[in-house]
Formats: sequence, C-alpha cells, structure tokens
Amino acid sequence: MIAVKKIHQFRGECKVSTWLCQIAKHLWYKELKKTQKNKSISMDELSEDFATQPTTEELILQNEEKLKLFKSMQKLDEPGREVVYLRTMGNLNFIEIAEVLGKTPNWARVTFFRAKQKMKEENEHGKENGM
Repeated sequence: MIAVKKIHQFRGECKVSTWLCQIAKHLWYKELKKTQKNKSISMDELSEDFATQPTTEELILQNEEKLKLFKSMQKLDEPGREVVYLRTMGNLNFIEIAEVLGKTPNWARVTFFRAKQKMKEENEHGKENGM
C-alpha cells in the first residue's frame, strides 16, 4: 500500500525490487520501535510483580513451618524419616523411593502414610500441650 502511494518518489536509480525491500525494511524498523515503546512496564505490571513476591512476614512464617516440619521429621524412626525426606524434599515418587531404598513401591507408600500420620499426631499433641 505504501509503495503504491509513494511510486511517484521512485527515481529509477535502483531496481524496483530493491526499492520495495527498502520500504519493507523501514516499515519493519518502525514496527520494532513501536513494539519496544509498548513493552515499557506499566505501574500495574510492576505492582503485580511485587504482589507475587512473598513479604518478609510470609517468609518468616514459611521458615517456621519448615523448621517445625524438620523437627517432627527427626522424631520419626529411620525408614519413615528417610521416606518423608525423599518424598517432600527430593520430590521423588514412590517407585523412585523404592528403588533408592531397595524396597517395594507399596512399602514406600505405606511407610510414608504412617510417618505422615505420626507427624500429624505429634503436631496435634504439641498444640494440646501449648507447644
């Protein structure tokens, strides 16, 4: 469209294809500049980024929860503690845990369930005693 409008400016010093490519190149540069300007961060986007960041208070609470989890894990017997650790911290599934420990996936699943129940009971018992 622009080439049709500007055909009267064509001086014949180059091929028409070269002239058309120059027009296309300049249009491309113009579009790039326009999109770069639109990419500037708005205040809404900036506030959204900060909103997704946890606050200091949230980080402290998360760390306290982790500490509580590790303390309750330490009270478990060895296989239970190992399975819970591999499942929660190692992000392993029960088949992988079974391979690591040389047991069956069902053993890993049952051991994890029992350890989780024991941790839950310990947590409830600690709340009752004011801990």
